[in-house]
Amino acid sequence: MKSAMKIFTAAAFAALITFGCASKDADERVLDRLRVEGIDLTKPHTVDFFLFFGKEEDARKTADQIKALGFQIDIQKPAGSAPNWLCHASKSMLPDLASFRQIRLQFDRIATSQNGVYDGWSIAAVP
Repeated sequence: MKSAMKIFTAAAFAALITFGCASKDADERVLDRLRVEGIDLTKPHTVDFFLFFGKEEDARKTADQIKALGFQIDIQKPAGSAPNWLCHASKSMLPDLASFRQIRLQFDRIATSQNGVYDGWSIAAVP
């Protein structure tokens, strides 16, 4: 039995604007790609969200706010020559466009208020 795992991120697809898809946002393009790959989007998946900060203090303040919204949080210090702290949030949820758009608005607002940036989401997808 062949087992394959693929990870799709909204940030990766944000840079890919193809003919006929220019009106779709990154979240919608990732969901489209997951459907093409045969991922069952009617079932909950663990979704990972990524926010980056120049200072540990800013990442930790953000983590507190996001944890209050029901997400699991992991703070990671910069690795190697990477300059930014990662606030990794995750949640088991139904992957639907309305939810991702709402989360993007919330996380953009929260990250910006703490001098950071929201960098999208990913799903480890196994059909």
